[in-house]
Amino acid sequence: MLANIDAFGSPVATARFMGGREYQAVVGERDMESTPTAGSLRSVLDQRAMALPSFVRGGGPFPRNEGKIIRSERLDPSARAALGTLYVALIVDVMLDMLEARGDLVIDGPLARNPLFGPILAAFRPASRVQLGGSSSGAASGGLTLTRGMRRVDTGRDSGSAVEPLAIDGLQAYRMQWRECVSS
Repeated sequence: MLANIDAFGSPVATARFMGGREYQAVVGERDMESTPTAGSLRSVLDQRAMALPSFVRGGGPFPRNEGKIIRSERLDPSARAALGTLYVALIVDVMLDMLEARGDLVIDGPLARNPLFGPILAAFRPASRVQLGGSSSGAASGGLTLTRGMRRVDTGRDSGSAVEPLAIDGLQAYRMQWRECVSS
């Protein structure tokens, strides 16, 4: 966690980790193009497969932990993608708690294109409205603001699509179990 300064000179609490690399470590190079589905997530939950941090050294909220994947032997490529998505959502959820983040969440970049990430995060954060941003890169919105003379610019965030929380049996229990595993 660190503090950054936004385009208007105000401090912004920030947390970051190599989510794409962590996702790739869980999913595997050959299955990176697989699409996670609610059905493949159901397989992850049924098999109690779990990815535990961290796969990339020095980043995220668990920098001293060594990543491992358990009970994943029977997962097909879509289920591996679901496991990777769930893992990244769990890490983001922890980081948002550490930041004491409240309010709306806007997802942009590659995670906005993942069909499960937003709905899983919305299920974990029921007090927040989760939206998908219109930008493929978070940097694009900031850059646009800077080029417009430091005044607020409509970046399409308000017109982003709202995400419905994923309602799937066992998801909240999995979240609690995962948090117990990473805190022990």
